[in-house]
Amino acid sequence: MASNKKDATKTAREIFQADNPNLSADEMLLNWAEATRHPWPFIKHFVYTKDQLDNSVIYKKFPNKLLYRIIAELFYREQMIAIVKSRQIMCSWEFAALGLWDGMYGTYDGTGNPAYNKSIFDQSKKEADGDELLDRKKLIYDVLFQMGLHRPPFNMPLMKRSPGDKTWGSYCNAAIVGTGSIFKAFPQGPDIARQVTASLYTIDEAAFQGEAEAAFKAIRPTLGQSGKVALISTPNGKMGEGAFFHDTIFDIDPSTKEVMGEPVESSADIDRSDIVKVEPDSKEEQWLLEMPQHEFARFSLSQLCAMCDGLNYRKNSGNGFAVLSAHYSADPDKSPKTERGRKWITAAKCGKKIKGSLLRRSQI
Repeated sequence: MASNKKDATKTAREIFQADNPNLSADEMLLNWAEATRHPWPFIKHFVYTKDQLDNSVIYKKFPNKLLYRIIAELFYREQMIAIVKSRQIMCSWEFAALGLWDGMYGTYDGTGNPAYNKSIFDQSKKEADGDELLDRKKLIYDVLFQMGLHRPPFNMPLMKRSPGDKTWGSYCNAAIVGTGSIFKAFPQGPDIARQVTASLYTIDEAAFQGEAEAAFKAIRPTLGQSGKVALISTPNGKMGEGAFFHDTIFDIDPSTKEVMGEPVESSADIDRSDIVKVEPDSKEEQWLLEMPQHEFARFSLSQLCAMCDGLNYRKNSGNGFAVLSAHYSADPDKSPKTERGRKWITAAKCGKKIKGSLLRRSQI
């Protein structure tokens, strides 16, 4: 959608209608039914974000890109996830949407029924950073509410910022009305982690949290068969604060500093002659983006990542983590194979001279 100054005054409903001018009421209802069963249709059709660098439009539709569909599929399939990423690939926004979906519909049984008694926790280095992640969930939900999805026939469950409080003013807490599902944000450290049982525990910028390992050890026994943990971060070396995240990615025993085993599966082991190579903006990319969910699920995560530039996947045999490496070149808007991507890289190099190491910070 081309943005202009008038877009900044549009309501969420008006922006959604402008983005989907030919969408009928029946089609929207079908899209919502799919969105309750899997997080990718939820993100693809209904999630909007806010761009702090663009004040011309109040909400922006989450980009429909293969990178993000694969991340959503990874989230849906795996229990323990680690993502090492470049900056500026919207991973925090996507996990805000994934956490919101999990709290509302994360039954993982394909029924689309509301989820009950889910506990969605975000841990950041500082409490204020965690509350910002919760605010992103609130913004995504607020757009859905303005679109009227809480009314029949959609019947999205109601969300409020804290139990017993009808305002959004309560710090670091939110809840789904009537289901017992809650959302909380914490600062780093194991003390709070020991007191909770998590359905989803996300540690944001884990390589920059000196107490991430202690928090993971505290939360791991509470996950059971269905709880999830996600470690997300840009890299921060293999010593100091970054040691736990580095060792998790490479399946290194933290006590012996030895690799615990060969990966169960890896995109590096996929025979490239047996798969379709997906170039940015290609027909193959569009084919995968439009593919029905049940067909997309037939691909292994290793196959999906082997098809795409900028993505690598491995399933660790020792610690059990599913590890995704996401380089900015997986985004067609930043790929050196597209004209707009080359322009972004040129601008980032200029930024390196003017504002510091922008491009280097975007690297893995």
